[in-house]
Amino acid sequence: MNMYKLIIVDDEKRVREALKISIDWGKYNIEVVAEAEDGDIAIGLIKEYQPDIIITDIYMARVDGLELTQKSQDIVPHAKTIILSGYDNFDFAQTALRNKAFDYLLKPIRFDKFEKVIEKAVVSIKNEEEHRKNYKRFKDELEKNLPLIKERYLDYILSGRLSFKEVKMENDYLNLNLFNYNFVVLVIEVNGNLKAVERIGIKETITDILFEDFKGELIDSYPDKYLAILNYQEKELENKVVKDLLSISKKVINYIKRIFSKPITIGIGGLYQDDQYLINSYHEALEALEYKLFYGKEEVYLYQDISFEKKRFNMDYPFKIEEGIIMGIKIGDSENIEKYIEDFFDYYLGKEDLIPSDLRQACLQLFYTILKKILQWNYNIEQGNMEEKIRKADTFNELKNTVYDFIVYLVKIAHREKELKNHNYVKTVCNFIKNN
Repeated sequence: MNMYKLIIVDDEKRVREALKISIDWGKYNIEVVAEAEDGDIAIGLIKEYQPDIIITDIYMARVDGLELTQKSQDIVPHAKTIILSGYDNFDFAQTALRNKAFDYLLKPIRFDKFEKVIEKAVVSIKNEEEHRKNYKRFKDELEKNLPLIKERYLDYILSGRLSFKEVKMENDYLNLNLFNYNFVVLVIEVNGNLKAVERIGIKETITDILFEDFKGELIDSYPDKYLAILNYQEKELENKVVKDLLSISKKVINYIKRIFSKPITIGIGGLYQDDQYLINSYHEALEALEYKLFYGKEEVYLYQDISFEKKRFNMDYPFKIEEGIIMGIKIGDSENIEKYIEDFFDYYLGKEDLIPSDLRQACLQLFYTILKKILQWNYNIEQGNMEEKIRKADTFNELKNTVYDFIVYLVKIAHREKELKNHNYVKTVCNFIKNN
């Protein structure tokens, strides 16, 4: 354990000598490293030894104790300065405390009181050391976890739980690489499971490409996607910004494909000047990404493009085709069921204003209707997370095949139930004839 360093400053040698022998300094882990007869000499010693405690007389020829206290604060702000004075002067005491002296003692010194002041100074030093250690530990932990903390706050912003202004004003330590205006959100979806090293590599690649031309932050807290919040230059025209976004997005797709052999699909939300619309841009990017259901993966989907063709409406539903599918399942009609399924999807593909969520919702409605009938017929089936599969299907063909496989599976179940029923009926008739 390092000794605490002490410097004694007094113009009387006998006082300095008395102070040196007045206390068992080793008891408090203190070493008297230097002494001086005036404040100007003491300043040089303070610079050299960087003491923890300074004991100084108030009256000295060139630099007095009050001035020394003030100057020592610039050199060793942590040091505890104890001022000794032969005069009970309130103004002196007030000035000493204003100059951040630790304590003020009157001569002649009562050594029992002097020792208590030294003890108090050592306790104060230890407490400050502990505080510095805790602060460093906290700072190290904060720096280590800062990326995760930053991503959590950015998630809160995009979910609407906190505003961008709140986060930036109240959390300076986050050092968000974002201006307070001109935002756009990108959702970058990765297809396939990622190893930890791949995830890090993909994140670094995306960061290098996106932030070469745009200021922003990347969020890596989702298993299958990255979220990017970008600023664009106010002076640039929107068409130029969109063109640049499309260009770097295609570059991200190509690089990730070439380096990591992973297909990437990107949705780009709307451009907004005000940070309150960040959440809008995020949801628009997610909605744009949904169009991979129709046009496939490894593409860039711009909300600005799809918003022109998107029209919200209470979509009608092909109940007649649904009835055909239900009947086909009930009678185990494996020959015609495929045509019914084709008719169901063709019904929607013929609509120019179809949006992905409507087709997905129609498939879910068909599933719920079939499930209700299956329960009525008392069939024992494996659902196989069908609802989740419909919600997560990435492409049109994947969605169609999911529905098709489930219905064909049910037709086989129904056909088996029908054969079993016929077999049991024949067996019952034969037993009746035999017994009568």
